[in-house]
Amino acid sequence: MPHSPKGVRYDNFYTPKNDDFYSQFLYAELGTADRRIRLLRIRCLGSETNDTTPVNCDLLDNLSLAMMTGGYTTISYFAGDPNATEEININGKTFNAFANLGYALRQARRFWMAKFPHQELLLWADQVCINQSNVSERSSQVSFMGDIYSGAQQVLVCLSTEEGVSGGVAWLNRLSRHIPKDYGLLKETDSDDDDDYSMSKQKEFFHAHWHEEDFHLGWDAFIRTILTSRWWSRAWVRQEFIRSPKAILLAANESIDWVDFWPVMDIYYTATYDFDEPRADFHQRSNHGFGISNSCMACVLGEDSSKFWTNGKRIHRMLGAKRSSEFNPGRLRDLLANLRDAHLCEASDSRDLVYAFLGLSTHNYDINPQYSPGSCLQDVFLQLACNVLSHTNNLETLRSAYLTQSRRISDDLPSWVPDWRNCHAFQEGHFKFPEEPATFEKQVSCLREDDQGRKDRILRVRGTFCQTLHSRLEGYHPSFISAVGDIIPTAGAVQDGDEAWLLYGATNIFVFRRQEQYYHLVGEILSVDGPLPMVHRLVKNLRDMVERDDANIRFIEIC
Repeated sequence: MPHSPKGVRYDNFYTPKNDDFYSQFLYAELGTADRRIRLLRIRCLGSETNDTTPVNCDLLDNLSLAMMTGGYTTISYFAGDPNATEEININGKTFNAFANLGYALRQARRFWMAKFPHQELLLWADQVCINQSNVSERSSQVSFMGDIYSGAQQVLVCLSTEEGVSGGVAWLNRLSRHIPKDYGLLKETDSDDDDDYSMSKQKEFFHAHWHEEDFHLGWDAFIRTILTSRWWSRAWVRQEFIRSPKAILLAANESIDWVDFWPVMDIYYTATYDFDEPRADFHQRSNHGFGISNSCMACVLGEDSSKFWTNGKRIHRMLGAKRSSEFNPGRLRDLLANLRDAHLCEASDSRDLVYAFLGLSTHNYDINPQYSPGSCLQDVFLQLACNVLSHTNNLETLRSAYLTQSRRISDDLPSWVPDWRNCHAFQEGHFKFPEEPATFEKQVSCLREDDQGRKDRILRVRGTFCQTLHSRLEGYHPSFISAVGDIIPTAGAVQDGDEAWLLYGATNIFVFRRQEQYYHLVGEILSVDGPLPMVHRLVKNLRDMVERDDANIRFIEIC
């Protein structure tokens, strides 16, 4: 049955309004049993088409993803403001596309005309190929979007926007000539000698060309169009880029294969602060007729490079993940491991900070995208934490929960639920998950509603009380000191009265703060010199006590 008849309201999340299009064009219902998709056939690939010619296309409906594998191309772009639109023609009807999508489609068309002039261009683009007026279809298509990108022949990544300046890719190509052709591609472990040699050659190249106007114009274009592109920060683009078998980067009418891009970016990112270029001398020459001192972003920023350094980190991490996928095809990380990169991402719908990683993960803990108006990001975090407890039957995620408390998105989030937007905490310390989490025979926890009747807000666990803590690390019971050695409570200052507990389901000692009848998770006890001595013995003793239903076992409820 067709969707979106005239007069029916729809939940259109973050996308340009298309009431007229939806009232005139009836999307056919996609079959879900065999994963059906839609594709755009781009018209007007002849010589009369130029960069500004409006996009004209046909929408091909109800295609089997399995049958189309390897026979289409995907496009990846930064959507931008939904109020900024470009009209494209779909089956003879006007569709308000994101302005950046319209631009990306024109860039893809230009690239295709130059590279494959005699081949048909079939594209998958999310805003058009998913019926955005149908919430259930959006959720269904998003659930296997990673497979849509992995099944394509390639992805065309549009880094630039209409305002982008050309020359950045050409500048990259100049640098790439000073990198060995087999840099890091023929072996999984790079040679330090190759790194040092390549970095040295690039530094020599920078010094030799520092006073060339064309060099700085290209450098500026690279920073403005590629390095600071907002595409890198978007949550969804990670799976679009990493899952695709091949990726071509498009920027201001230029293109480069990601395989050629990543070695340059790897060295550039590593060596940026070590070029020691004569900025003062450059500015002095610029003020005497060179004329670009206020144009080259790298020179204008000088040491204040934070404006593009964060994006450099994003790029480096994403290219590294793509490279790892090349060495281990088909091997995906666990969802919780992937979510440690969530702090590097942005999303118009905050729930996508989780959903966008599903297509990159081997174990999703039964999390499925749900875009109903009544749900929010906190609900997704809570559901994920509950599902992880059910699947793993251990309490290892409590470590993630306290490590992400410093900048939580909401005080309403239970303390035992990780706030995955703040996972930068993992990089700031020396925290590591155990490679093989411990397994426990009995159920380690149960969930119940809180005093306000909200479901699954209170985590009820068994454990043994260890010690009341003090803000100054003194006065601890001798048996506690002998068990854990010199202790350092993590996650902020300890308050007088905080309590240390060993919980059944955990392999470490956590710190809690009483809140009436509940406990609030605030940290973990760590040894000064490394792993806690004797804690493994305490864990074994607690297991034995639980198995024989020892009367000394206590229950605590964590809010």
